[in-house]
Amino acid sequence: MSDPKKHHFIPQFLLAEWAVNDGKLWRFTRPYGSKIAKKEVSPAEIGYERFLYTTPGIPEEYAQQFEAKFLSPVDGRAASAHKWLLKDEPIVWTQAIRSDWTRFIGSMFFRTPENLVAYKQAIRLVLRQDTPELRAAYLRDKPDDWPGTFQEAVATVAPDWVEVVAMEILRKLIDDGERGEKINGMVWTTGEMN
Repeated sequence: MSDPKKHHFIPQFLLAEWAVNDGKLWRFTRPYGSKIAKKEVSPAEIGYERFLYTTPGIPEEYAQQFEAKFLSPVDGRAASAHKWLLKDEPIVWTQAIRSDWTRFIGSMFFRTPENLVAYKQAIRLVLRQDTPELRAAYLRDKPDDWPGTFQEAVATVAPDWVEVVAMEILRKLIDDGERGEKINGMVWTTGEMN
């Protein structure tokens, strides 16, 4: 299977719920200045940005793994949970379904192009700091063959290193077990609005 090029920040299973006319959605774009173009498209053709979650600075065969190996499974499991939500019968919130839905909801905050840019900028700012906590964490966790201080390490790495770190931290934020347990432990219910 080839690596995904269209990285959906609005997952297709959510978009499909809004589809009409043979499963199509209306897509409005501005391809030429202020001129608005409209076209009926499938959910696969909307709500994405090409290579949005690509991790630069690592070998090409791994650069798409955040989308292919992390977000795609998150979306797949959330799509199953979503089907449960839409059923016209009581929902049995198993631990697995709760965890899948919680992880998906956690991913949605970071997934838009604008939020992803802001998140990466915040990581860049944090990594430029020289705080006692950051120095201590670096000294505690660094491999033996790395530079002696955090700032020396930052000065010697490739510019894309921040992108690699940002995407790894993002995966951990989305898959945060502690936050997930708190959300999973809440009382869950559904309602219908007419």
